[in-house]
Amino acid sequence: MLTKQEIIDLVMKPVIEAGYDIYFVGGCVRDACLGKKPHDYDLTTNATPEQLHTIFERFSNVSDNSEAFGVTMPLIKCGDGRSEEVEIATFRRDTTKGRRPSVDVNRVSIREDAARRDFTINALYERVCGAIEDPTGQGLDDIRGNTLRFCGRAQDRIEEDPLRALRLIRFVSKLGFDFKSDEEFKVLSLDGVSKERILKELVGMFGEPYFVSKGLPLMLKLGIDKLIPGLHEMFEDMKTCYQNPKWHAEGATITFTYKEKTNSKIPLGIIDTDPGCKTCSGEEYVEKYYNNPKYNTHILRVKECGTVYDHTLLVMEEMAKQEHDYLDMFAALLHDIGKPESARKNGKKNPEDAWGKTKDHDVVGEPLAYEFCKNLGMTNEDCDTIAWLVKHHMRAHQLTDIKSKCKIWRMTSHPLFPRLVKLAEADENGCRKTAEDEWQGIRTAISRPDIAELIGVPMPARLLTGDDIISKGYTPGPLFKKALDRAYQGQIDEDITDKEVLYKRFAKGILKGN
Repeated sequence: MLTKQEIIDLVMKPVIEAGYDIYFVGGCVRDACLGKKPHDYDLTTNATPEQLHTIFERFSNVSDNSEAFGVTMPLIKCGDGRSEEVEIATFRRDTTKGRRPSVDVNRVSIREDAARRDFTINALYERVCGAIEDPTGQGLDDIRGNTLRFCGRAQDRIEEDPLRALRLIRFVSKLGFDFKSDEEFKVLSLDGVSKERILKELVGMFGEPYFVSKGLPLMLKLGIDKLIPGLHEMFEDMKTCYQNPKWHAEGATITFTYKEKTNSKIPLGIIDTDPGCKTCSGEEYVEKYYNNPKYNTHILRVKECGTVYDHTLLVMEEMAKQEHDYLDMFAALLHDIGKPESARKNGKKNPEDAWGKTKDHDVVGEPLAYEFCKNLGMTNEDCDTIAWLVKHHMRAHQLTDIKSKCKIWRMTSHPLFPRLVKLAEADENGCRKTAEDEWQGIRTAISRPDIAELIGVPMPARLLTGDDIISKGYTPGPLFKKALDRAYQGQIDEDITDKEVLYKRFAKGILKGN
């Protein structure tokens, strides 16, 4: 890629010497104003494609097609002999709406060019000398004020290109800016926007640092989640799936009595009029009163249970505090996607419960998570990654309860185990319990010496192989894998190094159907 100075010397100066204006524009100017290093440089000029052909000699093979949209692509020869393709956009006004509008490039002013851009902070123009032009009169002030604002009428910009609705969420998620609009507007659909472009924006926003704190709330406020395949429906399903406040008090409202520590007991007959009777959120109860040595606490009544939705948002908040990418955040979003279906299947433990049993929700959730990601257009590899994390997140919580060294090692040696640790930690920190936890935290588990020594270490080769079993006269069949896996577990757990012993003790009985 050409450096900024190379672009100035080899591209911009020849245009200026020919009598035209040319500027750096968009993200590179915005990032420089924010003190960030630009990733690439966009150029715009008042010279038309025909005029640029009189300045440069060689052009990209795709330049003819792109020039219909006002983009000329000369090939620039560098000092070391290499040639690079450079995009130069001519000032333009859009004459139709949509992702690929018809454009007019004749006698378009810089103010008209700025008016068709998405956000004021992206409508800044930098001259070769470093001077910045702000045609909207708002871009520089919005950068100083950490504000994201559409150029002109928000509804016009959205109707011109519906993808800007997702770009809005991505920029808020990336910069942490507050969105400001002087008018109400609606995002009715993403018609005409390809699945690939939608996914690219989603992947971008899910990996950004302010997605949970700024981007997601704005997405929900504007109803943009309804335009993402399956997202709104999943959230609605989660909102109707209540959880036991014993393990998930987040989102719950609890009435309880507290009293400073004394040897006396609270008379149950006057509980309702006791000045110590309090109503608070589950989060407040856990953080201020539960296990507080100053108080005796007694939960009296759960007025309103929290939901899977409440918990999921907290888990995403916790994931955002860690170093993460879009795969980690999608795993946080989907880790409990199986709970509503599991609760419907398992029913209630007690008739008076507001919540259903969610046993095996991790197993139920694996294919649901895969399908959700596939419907967004993710690669098979990304779908597999997220589904694996969903399937194993409960096993991570129970790591110290697993007795088999082989089973622990299978998990800790998996290349996705570091991601699983992050998900488990976010899941644990996203819980507000009113009971003592039945499992150790993931950080405690992986610091235990016998587990720590297995993390990231490849497992040894199998001693007993399929060829060994075939040599015993067996024909490959459905019992082979079960027999080999059981022998391998015996090899690891009992440190057996004799394959004949492994065959006789673990594989033979399975192969004979015993």
